[in-house]
Amino acid sequence: MKRLSFHIIAVIISYFLNGCVVVHSQTVCNRPANLEWHLQPQTAQVKWTLMGNICNSTVQCWGDQDRTETQKSDVRPTSNLPQICPLEVQFGVKLFVSIDATVDLYGIRILNVSKEDFESCSTATQSQDQFLRSQDIMNGTRQVEPKWLLPGLHYFIAWHEGNSQLCKLGLRLNVSVKEQQCQSSPLVRLCSGNGVCRTSFWEDGAYRCQCRQHYYGKFCEKFDACLENPCENEGVCVSNGTTDHIHTTYKCLCPPHFTGANCSDVIGRENCDRVCRNGTCHQVSPSSFKCVCDTGHPGPPCGTSCDPNPCRNSGECEERSESAAGYACACLEGFTGLRCDTPVNINCLSYECQREKACSLGKHTSPECVASVWQCVDGTTGPQCRRQRGPCSPSPCHNNGSCLVQGEDYICRCLPGFSGKSCEEIIDYCSLLSVNCLHQGLCLSVIGGYNCLCAPGWIGEFCQYGGNACLIYPDSCMNGATCITTSQPTAAPQYRCICSPGYTGPHCETEMNECSSNPCLHSGTCLDSVGSYTCRCPPGFLGQNCEVDVNACTLPNATCPRNTHCLDLPDGLKYTCRLLCPPNIQPCANGGRCVLNNASSYTCVCTPGWAGRNCHLNINDCVQHWCQNGATCVDEIDGYSCLCPRGYSGSYCEMDVDHCIGHLCSEHGVCLDQQHNYTCRCELGFQGRYCERETDKCKSSPCASGATCEDVIGGYQCHCPPGFEGRWCSENVNDCWSRPCLNGGSCMDLLNGYICHCPFGFQGEDCSVDMDLCSLGICQEHTVNCTETGNGQNVTCICEKGFGGPFCEVNLNDCKSMPCQNGAVCVDGVDLYHCFCPAGFQGLNCEINYDECVYGFCANNSTCVDLVADYECVCPVGFVDKNCSTPVIECASGDRTKCKNGGTCYIFAGVVHCTCPSGWGAHDCSAPVNQCVLNPCDPEGTLFCEELANGFSCVCQHGYMGRLCEIPISHCVDGLCHHGSKCVDLPRGFKCHCLPGLTGQFCEVNTDDCEEKPCGVLSICKDTINGYNCFCAPGFIGNNCEMEVNECLSQPCHNGASCSDELNAFSCLCPIGVTGDYCEINIDECLSGPCRHNSTCMDLANGYECVCLPGFTGAGCEFDIDECASSPCKNGATCIDQPGNYHCQCVAPFKGRNCEFLPCEANNPCENGAECLEEPDQVYFPLGFRCRCRRGFTGPRCEINMDECSSNPCLHGFCYDVVDGFYCLCNPGYAGVTCEQDIDDCASNICSNNSTCRDLHLTYECLCVPGWEGKFCQQEIDECSSQPCKNNATCTDLLNSYRCLCPRGWAGVDCSVDVDECDSGPCLNGAQCQESPLPGEFSCTCPPFFSGPLCNVPFDPCDPAHNPCLHNATCLTHSDGTAACRCRPGFQGTRCEIDTDECISGPCQNQGHCLDRVNSYSCDCEPGFSGRHCEEDINECASSPCQNGGICQDLVNRFHCNCPPGYFGSLCDLDINECEVSPCLHEAVCINKPGGFKCVCPPGYAGKAKPFSKWDINIHSNSFQRLT
Repeated sequence: MKRLSFHIIAVIISYFLNGCVVVHSQTVCNRPANLEWHLQPQTAQVKWTLMGNICNSTVQCWGDQDRTETQKSDVRPTSNLPQICPLEVQFGVKLFVSIDATVDLYGIRILNVSKEDFESCSTATQSQDQFLRSQDIMNGTRQVEPKWLLPGLHYFIAWHEGNSQLCKLGLRLNVSVKEQQCQSSPLVRLCSGNGVCRTSFWEDGAYRCQCRQHYYGKFCEKFDACLENPCENEGVCVSNGTTDHIHTTYKCLCPPHFTGANCSDVIGRENCDRVCRNGTCHQVSPSSFKCVCDTGHPGPPCGTSCDPNPCRNSGECEERSESAAGYACACLEGFTGLRCDTPVNINCLSYECQREKACSLGKHTSPECVASVWQCVDGTTGPQCRRQRGPCSPSPCHNNGSCLVQGEDYICRCLPGFSGKSCEEIIDYCSLLSVNCLHQGLCLSVIGGYNCLCAPGWIGEFCQYGGNACLIYPDSCMNGATCITTSQPTAAPQYRCICSPGYTGPHCETEMNECSSNPCLHSGTCLDSVGSYTCRCPPGFLGQNCEVDVNACTLPNATCPRNTHCLDLPDGLKYTCRLLCPPNIQPCANGGRCVLNNASSYTCVCTPGWAGRNCHLNINDCVQHWCQNGATCVDEIDGYSCLCPRGYSGSYCEMDVDHCIGHLCSEHGVCLDQQHNYTCRCELGFQGRYCERETDKCKSSPCASGATCEDVIGGYQCHCPPGFEGRWCSENVNDCWSRPCLNGGSCMDLLNGYICHCPFGFQGEDCSVDMDLCSLGICQEHTVNCTETGNGQNVTCICEKGFGGPFCEVNLNDCKSMPCQNGAVCVDGVDLYHCFCPAGFQGLNCEINYDECVYGFCANNSTCVDLVADYECVCPVGFVDKNCSTPVIECASGDRTKCKNGGTCYIFAGVVHCTCPSGWGAHDCSAPVNQCVLNPCDPEGTLFCEELANGFSCVCQHGYMGRLCEIPISHCVDGLCHHGSKCVDLPRGFKCHCLPGLTGQFCEVNTDDCEEKPCGVLSICKDTINGYNCFCAPGFIGNNCEMEVNECLSQPCHNGASCSDELNAFSCLCPIGVTGDYCEINIDECLSGPCRHNSTCMDLANGYECVCLPGFTGAGCEFDIDECASSPCKNGATCIDQPGNYHCQCVAPFKGRNCEFLPCEANNPCENGAECLEEPDQVYFPLGFRCRCRRGFTGPRCEINMDECSSNPCLHGFCYDVVDGFYCLCNPGYAGVTCEQDIDDCASNICSNNSTCRDLHLTYECLCVPGWEGKFCQQEIDECSSQPCKNNATCTDLLNSYRCLCPRGWAGVDCSVDVDECDSGPCLNGAQCQESPLPGEFSCTCPPFFSGPLCNVPFDPCDPAHNPCLHNATCLTHSDGTAACRCRPGFQGTRCEIDTDECISGPCQNQGHCLDRVNSYSCDCEPGFSGRHCEEDINECASSPCQNGGICQDLVNRFHCNCPPGYFGSLCDLDINECEVSPCLHEAVCINKPGGFKCVCPPGYAGKAKPFSKWDINIHSNSFQRLT
């Protein structure tokens, strides 16, 4: 397939970390925990793909969190990196790699890198020898070269044209190659045949031996029978240490009371009985016994199955009677087996295996476990029946999907990113979501998501940000320019080109012509080159720009006569000599030198930088300056300087200052040099002046549903709470997508979960459990038999006698036929009824009127009359009351008359009473009465009173009886109203006030509260008294099964708040005064300061209370109590009410808070211990008292301390007033009571050198004598410090004076007088003295033939000591004292110093080399020539070098031999073998001879050889050559 262009698809990826498979931190990279060494060569294959086998974390990549956390860092790289599952192979393996089609289309190379580069995906230091193969693209399956598979750790990353972003996506591999260390020699077996050579994935370095039982050592070469301690009862095993396992011996050192070979026997019956608690002691020797434990009690000491603990590796023991061993071990993670002694194979880390392990331990009863338990034919469970589990064994689900059995079929619950019946399909999210990667980016699907492979320079989830404009426009900057991105990622991509020297333009496309500014001065020629120029200067000028005029006077051959000055001329290297001006004529300023033009004019030779006739004019060197980039030229003496603008430096401001040197941009920013400063261009996700602050993309709270927002580089990531997914966690995870509800149950999605609404008859988390409806108690307690219906979704209840209804919940009403008579109340029972008879009736159905007279209540022979529920006694004379039981005494004859109108007189309790006949009343029966007018009948029970002839009759209302209708007939007998309902008697019967939930005349009917189906649709309602019970379908709770799991049940809301249940959450509706998520915060109503007048506010629930200060009242203490209302002020004082208080304005002379005291009472009004004296004269003493003050006090109440300081008694200090006095705090330097004494500071002076001390305030002054100075006159004055001596004289300091030591030429006290050295006539022999401008100097102009500083030395110019002539020339003396030189042949020059070059005429011929000599020459001839001038050609043939008659030809420095036929060679000394070309015909024999050959003809033939015609032998090259 054609390789994709780098400019078409992207290479930079922001890896979607959640895209890889993560299932409860499960292992993605499945591998065996232990690898055994294979003697045969092994092969391994790795596929470089992003569509699977990519791990993201420690557990996913390495499989064991605990082990990997403790592993060395050099064993494995950082685990939290997306990478291909790490590979571990043995040394010598053949490793093959293949490339995924999508990645292959993109084109990669695989690069071997270091661990650090593996973690950072860096390719900065890559070289060609790091690539696995030299091909640019690896397609197909290729074998990795063995050099990359040496023992150790190797790291490989994917590389594409210098970009390593595919590596960051996960295309990187860690390969661990291990060698074996299981043999002491190649000739012996692995691990000596006593173990297995293996390694674990976490083990560092190599395969090592794991020895079998009793063996140990590096190669399992040692045997120790004591290795696993065969001694029982804590016996100590001692081995003989042999390596021979056949003849090995050991001995057990037994503890007290134990013996035997293995310390298994007990010494003595008593000890055995004590040890053998649940067993039997059997004698095995005269003194020892063996304890044989009962079944289920291991030992000794024959304890429980778990005592001692049989579980290894810290497993916990649980007693299990159903287990053959009597116990079961709960193993820690990583171990299994009956005693937890078998390590768990790390291969079983998938979700399926983990679930099976948990199920096998009985820790889970979920449907998944129910479905995965290994069901055996006999009904038992266990791993031995694994193959009988049905469609999920083995699991048909791919990609770690979970298999669930559903009848004869299965359902695969796929992990995110997979779909299909068996989770075999990888979801293509690029197509599913129609992802559009911008700017020619390519969408690449990964497991569980997608990623955009962006074109170079583009970044972001959809390649929407321009991260590097230089990569987006890769070839924009030309000619080696440096490209710098200047735009922020969120803006349009922009860049800037920093040009290489010599180029300019926006893209550095134009070469600069440095000669265009004519930089070369003095007619120099400019030669342009890239980034620079060269000036070719004319003679007399130097410098980069020919700016330096060479001073010809400085050249070695520039000489001028004495007393003349060399003057450089502007034309080339020419100069002239001029006389110096006399000392008295020095017009040239600024260091210029004066030379004479002629007798009447001069010229000033100015120093560099000055011009003008007298060198007064400063040359403006800025006229032709080279200051660049807008710099300002500042003229200086003999030059200029450039004042650079900001951002430039250098002599000519030609260098752009790189402000990025030493910049403060963080590692997340790129420094951009600006004209005056620099700016930091931040990477995406960072901000701040120096890009030091990470942009908080989470500030806008983009994550929904309570997700946690994590700010990452270039964006943010939402960590969704359980139940949500999507980029912003705004999508509710559909937990029903895997169809978890079985048996027709309907799935309802919740937040982070689901609820299965199971059909009636099924239950469980996924409706997989078939319910036993009869076990739920649907049929009530009076059911004889419960039977499920055929479909398993209902029951049939067979009821006991007396009960009915669908669930035998109805007690049949036996009172329905109204069996009770005479107004009796019928109460229904269980299969019976009970009649509650009214008073006076009895019998089963109250059909018998009861005769109350049978009880014989009527006494004294009275007559009993039976009534309904009552009786009446007719008393004989002498007895009265209800039962005629009270005897009466007849009245005396005198008393009988008291009773009128036939009334009967009797005495009762000593009092006379009259029994009046009917119609009469009063105490003596004297008043006729209408007895009903007296309302004798009970008003509540009487219908009306009927008058009779001799009395009255009370006609009772229904429900009352008795003579006066005073007795209510009680219809409410016990148990009349059912279920504890209250019975209320009524005039015509009774009424049952039924408890809630009951109805009927006797409250015998239980209201069917289930009639309106208050429980959920799928739930069962069971009626109860005044209510019902709901048997909720699985997944519902609540009284009516109307609620999902209610988070409010835990009462999370505090302070009486109402909780509102929500999906997977709740909210609290807080009462007034409370706030917070849980209403746990009491709002402090006191914060608003409602309480006034400094009262204390006490916060309450939903309110506050103000604790008022005395004198205030009101809810907010806002009312001021009128304390004057109680008239507290006494003695005519005026009360003034104040806030919270009152004040009494007393009338003189009273005082006190309430004006209750006279002036001097209670408390002394006088202060400071004064005496209070009461004064009645209020004219003079209006307050009624006066105060007698102590000394030092004054005022009406002696309240004023008299200020003794008011008179300023302290002269030089501060006055401090005290009672009846003062103290003076003296200023420094003063003393005395009033600080009147000035302290004499000279008393302790340290003035030295006879100085005088003068006292000052706080100090003193030393008055020095002449010649001394200093604060204490301790230092002698250095009179030389003012430099009084002139003209570099040396000053010597004296006491109060100095002395000057003058240099030559100066005199005077301060050496200021110039001495004229010529005054003394120092020059001799008529020489002329001339004073030098330099002080102390003079010069003598000597006459001829004299010399020396004073012209005192005779001088012969040709004297050998002064002879100027060289090379033995003859010196000639002139009359003016000068010398001339007569040169010998071969020399010339003023001093004969120049050797004449005789080779100038070129006398040597034939390219001979001429060697100049003194007054001669010689020729060094080329080979082949000779003679004085090399004019003779040497004849090399003179020696006759050619042999065999060869002719010699003379050549230049060589010769050539022309050989005769039959010979060749440089000297014709070699004979040609003519027979090589077979000159003889007809198979004749050729015999070679010197210079020829001979043919020996066969019989029948004769003649000479065949001619050579066109072929001959090249005698020079010793080869054959065609001649034309």
